[in-house]
Amino acid sequence: MLKIDLMKKLILNPCTLLLMGVGMLVLPSCKQKTEENLKQTTVNTAPPPPVVPMDSENAANEPISYRLVVSFISVGSGIDGNALEKFRSFMGSYPKKVSFEETPWGREGEVDYCIMLKGWSAADQSDFVSKAKASVSGSDLVQFEEYKPCRHK
Repeated sequence: MLKIDLMKKLILNPCTLLLMGVGMLVLPSCKQKTEENLKQTTVNTAPPPPVVPMDSENAANEPISYRLVVSFISVGSGIDGNALEKFRSFMGSYPKKVSFEETPWGREGEVDYCIMLKGWSAADQSDFVSKAKASVSGSDLVQFEEYKPCRHK
């Protein structure tokens, strides 16, 4: 009996009726606004920018990839000077002009030779890379990386 009296008081209470009326007016308008906002969002969405292929020269944030990077490294007692001289001699005597960047980076003479071979045929590039490796074969202090950025530039 107490529950029924309480329910009647709540339902017939003017404040309760007012709150229920306002709630019924507000809820449908919230739904409508949400749907309108979704429509506006989908209508105003701009298409994604076109994908533009970028080569390594035009990419501002992309490091340039070199065909060959030759690194003369040290493990505490300097680089292999004989290997460096052999490599320089090889580069100077190679039949085609080889453009490269020499990048010194360490305290013990460490240096990278970053070589592009741009405009060369695949066969010429492969020939150069194999001969470059052979020119300093036997030295543990020379490292080769192909199609990599010049790390110490």
